[in-house]
Amino acid sequence: MPRLQKLVEKYGPRGFTIVTINTQPDEQDRGISLMARRKYDFINLQAPRENWAREQYSVVGSPTNYLLDNRGRIMFRPSLYDDASHHTAGLEIEELLQRGPHIGW
Repeated sequence: MPRLQKLVEKYGPRGFTIVTINTQPDEQDRGISLMARRKYDFINLQAPRENWAREQYSVVGSPTNYLLDNRGRIMFRPSLYDDASHHTAGLEIEELLQRGPHIGW
């Protein structure tokens, strides 16, 4: 999550947004508490039902990261979010921001 916060700080002024979705109904309060304590600048949503993320985006584990364009299409999906993936995500974000505003992860 700290790496994601760095992306928001760097690209947020140019229209980049991070949206996190809590997929576990019984952990909603824990997710909200974590976001507040760490002062992350993300939008934190709760999935409407338990299997929603699996049905919509084939999410089978948590955390799962996607870079979406402004139409909700998946543009980049790292299998592991490490330093190399963070660098690649930055390059992908740069490219998408040059094409148009309002993309999100």
